[in-house]
This record gives sequence, structure tokens and C-alpha cells, in this order.
Amino acid sequence: MKHLNKRRPILWPPFYLYIVLINLLLNPPAFADPAGKWGGLFNINSGDEVFRDSNGRLMIEAALSVAVSDIEPNTVFLGTTKGLYKSTDNGAQWTNIEKEIGSHIFSVATKRGIIYVSSEKGLFKSRDNGKVWERLADSEDIGRVLNISFDPRNEDALYISSLKGLFKSSDSGRAWKAININLPEGTMAAIISQSPPHPPLIPPLVRGDIEGSKGGSEWGGIYIITSNALYKSTDGGETWRQIKDGIPDNGLFTLAFDPANSKRLYLSTDIGIFISNNAGKKWGHLINERREMYYFPKVYSLIVDPVDTKKIYAGTEDGLLISDDGGRNWLAFKKGLPSHLQVGRIVSDPRDGNKIYLIMSTLPYKLVWEREVGRLGMVLKLREIVYLAGALIIMISGSAIIIYKFRRFYKSPHPPFTKGG
Repeated sequence: MKHLNKRRPILWPPFYLYIVLINLLLNPPAFADPAGKWGGLFNINSGDEVFRDSNGRLMIEAALSVAVSDIEPNTVFLGTTKGLYKSTDNGAQWTNIEKEIGSHIFSVATKRGIIYVSSEKGLFKSRDNGKVWERLADSEDIGRVLNISFDPRNEDALYISSLKGLFKSSDSGRAWKAININLPEGTMAAIISQSPPHPPLIPPLVRGDIEGSKGGSEWGGIYIITSNALYKSTDGGETWRQIKDGIPDNGLFTLAFDPANSKRLYLSTDIGIFISNNAGKKWGHLINERREMYYFPKVYSLIVDPVDTKKIYAGTEDGLLISDDGGRNWLAFKKGLPSHLQVGRIVSDPRDGNKIYLIMSTLPYKLVWEREVGRLGMVLKLREIVYLAGALIIMISGSAIIIYKFRRFYKSPHPPFTKGG
């Protein structure tokens, strides 16, 4: 009896492998430089065209926060998913200065030599460059602190934001009171204090490292920003006013202040940059001479160059974006930076406004925050895997091969902006 051969079904490979193969043929793999294998710190001097690697032998998964000392030259504090690190030579060498305060440093800030750090264990302060630490609050009481900001008019006043709300201390962190603004619990918000005008080489820093002086004729106030609202207080957080005139109702990212003009503010949104020349009272949508607007990916940090105030840096999930004309035109900046990593916080050196620092992560910051802050536990979404830091990436022998890039930064003809648009 003759046996009939059954036809075996053809097993086609998953569709995304075709995308990978086609992309490999059209675009040979781009190997990341050694510094690009890991997240970390990079710096540039104002006027230079290439960022420098400031990681030394440090290899970390994600840099979460950074602060530059305002009293010691070339001293940088780096918060990571492996603890707090300190460098006294501008990043050539690093030391893990304290493991007991926590392994995940969400925010670090310095003021007159005092270091403030938040981690999964709480909020801490050190007066001796990290040798001895004082616990200011437990994470169970105030939540995991996402950012720290100072009041430039009062040496003892500081503000923090967490998923449990916004808090103020008037005694350098010993006691805290909630700022009553009626935000829903769990709202991701940043509280930002604006410094008075500074000389160009002693600039303020944004989002937690605002270092002010008692000089200056005018104080900009305190701002709270969420994804769909912007608030301002001019009385130390006692009362708040929501800013609505001329800005969208959603898609808000972060603020930046002009170091040379306390009334000029920049607001980054998913439909580009908005500017205010009257301390936030009214806003205008910045577009270029061709009536084009830019659609932005998630912006984690925005800072105006303290030396050249027409230059603005934006740290995004698609990398670093730079504008040389006050926010009207933008370009992706890649020189010296791993092209597949996300850019988080950007700060300037309070002692030397020519120095700009930024941090990067091998993992999407959104995933890191969801995982570490505990908002969504260990949830890992498919789109986060596909869009891993702006690219589909394969790690081979310790080198990152960029297989296929996805970009969400683009420009298009400018439609009339309508409220809530």
C-alpha cells in the first residue's frame, strides 16, 4: 500500500523579521560607540559641536538624575538605577558614595554645598559631600519624590513633588506640609521654582536644581506642571492660579526660563514650543518663517543656554533636540551622543555657564519610571519593547546594533492653534 506524503504547512517567519532584513539591506547596522552601550552622563561646552563622554568606567542601565556642585569645581552627582555616584574630575572617575540611602536615585539637587537626594527609601540630606546622611522623610509618608526645587528667596525653603502630592518645607526638610492644589492622587507633576535674573555665567538650573541668589529685582515665582495643566504661585505656594491663556489643554511637558530675562518662559508641548514674555500671563505658539510647527516626542527636560540664550536644548525620548533661534526651528543633535538612547535631564554648571550636562538611558524613561516609582508595577508593554528608546535594538557581544528606527519628531505646515488642540 502506497503511503501518501502529507504536505507540511509552510512556517513563515514573523512579519517584523522582514522589516529587519529589508532595513539591514538598505541601511547597514550602526554600531554604537562604547559609551553608547550604557546610559550615563555627557557634557559639552557652549559653542562646541560635539558632546563628550563623562562616564569613565561607569556602566549603568539608566541615569535618572544629575546635579552639579555650586561650590566645588568639576564636581558632579549622578543618580542612577545602581545608586548615587560622585565625580570630582568632571566624569573621568566615579565613586559610589553611599549605598544605604537607596539603589534608585530619582532626584538629586544641591544648594550651597548641601546635597538633597530622593530614592525608593525616602528623602535624604548631606552637609559634607555625601559622607553622612540625614533622613528627612520616608517614602511611605510622602511617596517617592520625583523632583526637588529650591526657593531662591529663602535658604531654608524647598519644594518636592511625588505621586502622593506636592509638599513644602520651611526648615530645610525637617517638617513638611502639603501644598493644597487639589490634584488627583497619582498625578505626575513637577514643581519648579524660578530664580531672579542672573549674570550669564551664574545661571539658574531647571527642574530641581534652581540655585538662586538673594539679589535680583524680581522673582519669577513657583510653577506646577502636569500633562494637562500649568499653575503658578507668587506667595510661596499659599495660593495658586491656573494658567490657561494661549496654551493647550493637554500634551504639556516642561518649562524653561531665560537666564537673562525673568519674564521670558518657554513651555514644551507635543505640538511644539510656546513662549511667554510676561511671566506666564499670556503665551504664543512659536512657529518658523515658513509657517511650520514641530511635533515633539515626550520632552523630559528643557533648558536655555546660559551663554547663548537663543539656544535651547530639549531632552526627549527621541534623543537631543536643539534650537539656535529661540525655539522656532529645531534639529536632532547626535554628535558625540549614542543615537539610540533617550535623553533625560539637562543642566548647566552653576559655577560656569559654558558647561552643559545631560543624562541618557538604555531603557525608555517611561518604562523606568513605571517600574521603579511603582505606578504600574512591572508592566512591560509591547509597544515599549518595539519602540525601545526610539529604535529596535539588538545587543550582540556588548555592542548595540540599531536595526530599525522609529521617530516621532517632525514638522508640518502650521494649522491655527485652537484651545485644547
